[in-house]
Amino acid sequence: MRRSAITSGICLFILAAIFASCAGNPWGKNRSGQARNIDPVVQQAMEKRKKLPAAEFKIYLSMIKQEGVIIPGLFQGMVPQGKAYIEAHRLLVISNYMYTKQTAALTLVSMEDKALKKVLRVYNHDGSPHFDHMGGLSATEKHLWLASGDGVYRVPLEKIINAEKEDVLFLGTPLATEVACSFATASEGTLYIGEFRTRGRRYATKPSHAYSVACGGRNHALMAGFHLDEDTGDIKDAMRDAATAYPSFFISIPDQVQGAAFTREHIILSRSYGRKNP
Repeated sequence: MRRSAITSGICLFILAAIFASCAGNPWGKNRSGQARNIDPVVQQAMEKRKKLPAAEFKIYLSMIKQEGVIIPGLFQGMVPQGKAYIEAHRLLVISNYMYTKQTAALTLVSMEDKALKKVLRVYNHDGSPHFDHMGGLSATEKHLWLASGDGVYRVPLEKIINAEKEDVLFLGTPLATEVACSFATASEGTLYIGEFRTRGRRYATKPSHAYSVACGGRNHALMAGFHLDEDTGDIKDAMRDAATAYPSFFISIPDQVQGAAFTREHIILSRSYGRKNP
């Protein structure tokens, strides 16, 4: 993947309020032929009085050079988690789990006119709703990679590009990995899947993932690297089987990492765990 490609990783989603809509808009059918009741998704700007105090995010707001896109679905129960940029089509893809307990969704926004172009409701390969966290997305030349729950999902880009404005996306069977699948990014022909860890049992990692670091202390989480095949764009055959992807290498990372991005000389990690969590 070219270094210029924008992968999922560091993206600050500031959510002031999330509301659930009660109006149903049935479209699409699942594999059993049953219609789904879907709330319509729109781009709706937050009222100024509901935005978070600027003082709390001064360091981040000072970096803004121009207004970005309005994140879709904030008032229809969507909780944005990951993002990826499909450069060839100038599309920003955002992954969302649903506060309203509906199946997860991908929203696609054009970076040319900043308008919402598609909403894809995400279902598992067996037709059941996908309720996992949708924590990470990364777009490489031929695939969209989704890190969600206990697995990594590979979606051919053509399925995303050829989808209707309102459509469904059936995932294939997930690939299990050594790490929990919390976020995703890609750089220089390598896919990275990282895990989120906090103290306590809720987001624990394996004891074997703990490493001492040169600056002192210990990290307890890992980011796994998977070399991609230059021809197929998939994880190399030697590093996977039907159910599991085996990392080419690991990078030790600290707690509470939500995303990663690569520059020529650095790996940038974004960290957060809410303003009230320890």
